Amino acid sequence: MPSRPRRCSWFVTILCGFLIPQVLLAALPPLGYTLTQRPDGDRLVRFGPFDPATFVRSDRVMVGPSGELTLEKTAGQFVTSGWVELARVVTNAPFDTVQLGAVEQAGRNLGLVYQVRFFDQESGAASSWATVSREGESSLSRPARSFQVRVLLRSDDGQSSPILRSVVVEPLTRIEPPFQVMPGVRATVPLPTLVKRSAWGALPPKDDYTTQEPNVLTVHHSSIPNQAAYAGAATIQGIQESHMTERGWIDIGYHFLIGPDGKLYEGRPEKALGSHAPPNKNKIGICVIGDFNNGKDTVTAAQRRVLVGLLSHLAGKYQIPTSSILGHKDTQDTDCPGDTLYADLPEIRKEVDSRISTAVSLR
Repeated sequence: MPSRPRRCSWFVTILCGFLIPQVLLAALPPLGYTLTQRPDGDRLVRFGPFDPATFVRSDRVMVGPSGELTLEKTAGQFVTSGWVELARVVTNAPFDTVQLGAVEQAGRNLGLVYQVRFFDQESGAASSWATVSREGESSLSRPARSFQVRVLLRSDDGQSSPILRSVVVEPLTRIEPPFQVMPGVRATVPLPTLVKRSAWGALPPKDDYTTQEPNVLTVHHSSIPNQAAYAGAATIQGIQESHMTERGWIDIGYHFLIGPDGKLYEGRPEKALGSHAPPNKNKIGICVIGDFNNGKDTVTAAQRRVLVGLLSHLAGKYQIPTSSILGHKDTQDTDCPGDTLYADLPEIRKEVDSRISTAVSLR
């Protein structure tokens, strides 16, 4: 006699279909990091708030109530040193460079040292640990798909401990420019009217700048915020806050920013190493506010006029040839500064050449 169908089988199927994945997810250990793909294409790996269950190995460190990492305390004093190896990260695409940021609190007698190692894409073999400064970069000779971060903590007097709230790593792919940097012509071209840091309400940098000698001018777009979201100084403050908290940089990453209204904002000092187009050494970063991909925004006439004036001033001041005026995508696998602004760069270079030639002829 054939068996009768079970009337509740549909209920069991639905219940199992819901419960089993939840049980499996609950059984999975926490990753120890979050991987975010930003709308502008950047991939950010964030460690923190920290969870001891995700540490690969550690010694003499502890995690506070808000997930902050500190040295252990013994008999009322902090130990003088400790370290932790964070979870190994496997990315969704190969990379050959990482840039590291961190949200930290340290001081005169305190120290935080960051180290990175990579795992070969083919063999899986681990590289040796390489020390990377905050905002620093570490590059490889061949692509990898995996990396790991180690943090060393130090207290010279045991009275206090460095505090680490997060580590942010951006895996990226470099593109080598198809030219050699050659000296240009020195010329005096006036700087467009500048809104100083104090006027737009900049926060002070979290650490001392590293000095550089500019020889490349890199043009960016902000992507986010776009032109519709621009609100003057408040927008520049928001970009600085994002760079310092979301990315863990010591300050706003750019040296200059240009609003749709043509206002030119001061970012980092020109001879301070920026954080905008790894490898960042000797590059001045200029951000044009807007999203210039696929016709979403259009560079305003005021923006373009100020951009040409600024590039002319900097190229003449530092003897930078116009061939060294680059879009961000010339040195990194990115869509920045957007297709329309990037397509205009050849004409912008010609106009900068003309401005510099005129300045030289008037000496």
